[in-house]
Amino acid sequence: MHQSAVEGYNRPETIDAYQVARPSYHPDGIAELVGRLTGLDTVVEVGAGTGILSRELVAAGIDVTATEPVAAMRAALTAALPATTCLDATAEDLPFDDNSVDAIVAAQSFHWFDYGPALDEFHRVLRPDGRLLLIWNVRDEAVDWMQRFTTIVTDPTGTTPRHRTMKWRDAIEADARFAPLDDWTVDNPWPTTRQGVVDRALSVSFVAAMPPADQTAIADQIAALVATMTEPFDFPYRTEINETRPRPAGQRSNFDA
Repeated sequence: MHQSAVEGYNRPETIDAYQVARPSYHPDGIAELVGRLTGLDTVVEVGAGTGILSRELVAAGIDVTATEPVAAMRAALTAALPATTCLDATAEDLPFDDNSVDAIVAAQSFHWFDYGPALDEFHRVLRPDGRLLLIWNVRDEAVDWMQRFTTIVTDPTGTTPRHRTMKWRDAIEADARFAPLDDWTVDNPWPTTRQGVVDRALSVSFVAAMPPADQTAIADQIAALVATMTEPFDFPYRTEINETRPRPAGQRSNFDA
């Protein structure tokens, strides 16, 4: 696991901020995802975190098995969904037999994976007619203040994996074992407050891993950014779904070179 995730997300105070500040997905996005999963027997959510998506899937009647390697997040998911199996496992080493899974879902998590080994595992465990589904809440940086928010909460070292780099997408599209991604999106503005935006910033992995004084500096910058905004206001997200399916077995991985 990336060190930012290990250090940032394995703290009780981060889990509290994460659960308060991170939104669920647009209802139309949940409906779209559930529609693609309905009728499938074996659905695995990889990197399930605190269970934001898991709760939606269970409520919709999807029988999901979750995996989550960060102990504090796994504990939060289990507390929220005690009847749901949540395994201590990474995307790169899944405890499932070959060709045994109908669908793998990754919610707000694929960018954390080691892409080559993870795609190897997904191709191994998915049935030939299986599917890989990614769902995201993406900040809409066409909104001016959201651009400034992103600048403040961007890791200056550039080492923390981020959705916005699109490296995750490049990895999937470079792997000949998977079909091209099918994309679906809907705007998902999320009502929030000034403190909610501060909490959202503090839930970012590398910020959560900072010493308290540095976290306070980030919080102060975000508070200044939204200080004049009238509450409540919208945090501008889009819910996005990307789907791919394995191609016939035996094709060489681009990561095997």
